[in-house]
Amino acid sequence: PDRNQRLQKALNAVRDRFDVVILDCPPALGLLTLNALTASDSVLIPMQAHYLALQGVSKLLETVQLVRQSLNASLNVEGVILCMHEMQTTLAQEVVADLEDFFEAAKGTDVPWASARLLRPAIRRNIKLAECPSFGQTIFEYAPSAAGAADYEALARNLTGAPEPIPEPTKETRTSSIIEQVAEPKPQPEPEQMPNPESQAQVEHKPQIEQPSRTPSQPGSSATSPRSWIDDSPYGYPT
Repeated sequence: PDRNQRLQKALNAVRDRFDVVILDCPPALGLLTLNALTASDSVLIPMQAHYLALQGVSKLLETVQLVRQSLNASLNVEGVILCMHEMQTTLAQEVVADLEDFFEAAKGTDVPWASARLLRPAIRRNIKLAECPSFGQTIFEYAPSAAGAADYEALARNLTGAPEPIPEPTKETRTSSIIEQVAEPKPQPEPEQMPNPESQAQVEHKPQIEQPSRTPSQPGSSATSPRSWIDDSPYGYPT
């Protein structure tokens, strides 16, 4: 009688060990899918933007509503992830417009997809995504620089609210920074101030004060009296 709740009981025993548990379900509404819906809190629906896939989503939403009414009253639809998306085609644009109108009309109603939305970014068609399972690797191990890896990483950050990583400087950015440093003009030394020629002339032509001579004058000279040169002699008379 509880075959649809076995997975739920198993996860409840280890729920505290994990932050998030993602259950990948097969593309069929069988017993495994019903167990996953019963054990889940929200549903992510991957789909390709084709009309046949759109009809399959409508059937899945009906099943989600039945599970919510009978087995899991807290089940909600988180949104739709567009896979193998070719946004340049008219068909993809029309399907996307129909989905947006459908989710907009469901807001405020009592249905499991009342808060659902188209999750961005869409996963672009990328051959690396098709190759990596054959090597037993994820896209981040097989081709981390591929467009598919970038789309899934951005989608995961939008779902979890994780911040954007700080990009590491590439060879081109490092080269450009070096070029900017080389091209930056070096500060020129200030020119030495030349002396003012007028002030220099004033200094050079400053009259020198002539010091009085200590040489005694001859007797009878009018420049110095006889008394002065006698007194200057240490013996009282001229030597």
